[in-house]
Amino acid sequence: MTEQTSTFKQTYYLAAFSAPVVVLYALAQSAVALFVAPANAQLKLVLEPYLLILGLILHVQWRRVGMVYQAEGLPRPAWIIAADALSFVITFWAFGVLVLAFCQEARLF
Repeated sequence: MTEQTSTFKQTYYLAAFSAPVVVLYALAQSAVALFVAPANAQLKLVLEPYLLILGLILHVQWRRVGMVYQAEGLPRPAWIIAADALSFVITFWAFGVLVLAFCQEARLF
């Protein structure tokens, strides 16, 4: 097995591992934003930074996967594109919830 094939295989495994993490990330963000702390800004201020960090880590992983596919001259599979887009949207949602919590705590709303 060549080094390039090994790198591609490792990247595919990274993507396969990250896909269920994106699903868990979506469930966690939905639970926090919609059910657990909709009126409790202090709880959101505690939980959202951790979810935001998870989203940023996933974003970096999906960029790495995309670069390896691009270096190989192959298009990314649809499931990788969908997972990348989903984690990107959820990360911005987490950021928005965090900003809203800051504004609620500062009594701007």
